[in-house]
Amino acid sequence: MPAIKSRDLPAFPLYGDVFDVLMENGGKPAPHRRAVIVSNNLNNEFSSTVTILPVMGNNEGKIYSFEVFVPKGVAGLNKDSRIQADQVRTIDKKRLVTFHGALPDDILKQVEKAIKVHLNMKVY
Repeated sequence: MPAIKSRDLPAFPLYGDVFDVLMENGGKPAPHRRAVIVSNNLNNEFSSTVTILPVMGNNEGKIYSFEVFVPKGVAGLNKDSRIQADQVRTIDKKRLVTFHGALPDDILKQVEKAIKVHLNMKVY
């Protein structure tokens, strides 16, 4: 498992953490991508997998209701970004490469709402 860098981390990633993730493209390695952990901490501790949403640096154009804007500097992001709640995926924790930071609660609430919108769940 690649070494996780930065803060004093627990033995497992936490809900809301932002990591570089080793992705695949048709079974072949692809460049690292930023992603936020959205699986619950019980899963994150005991399962070999975590659920993630990609964080894209391309922030041009409209932000849809299933996306969340994250400004540069938040959770170690080096440019304005968007979290894509329509791209939910579960990956092996071995693919987590570098820890960058944790999203603040106000942005996590927006992420939860965006996930609900994408999954057509009631939003209160």
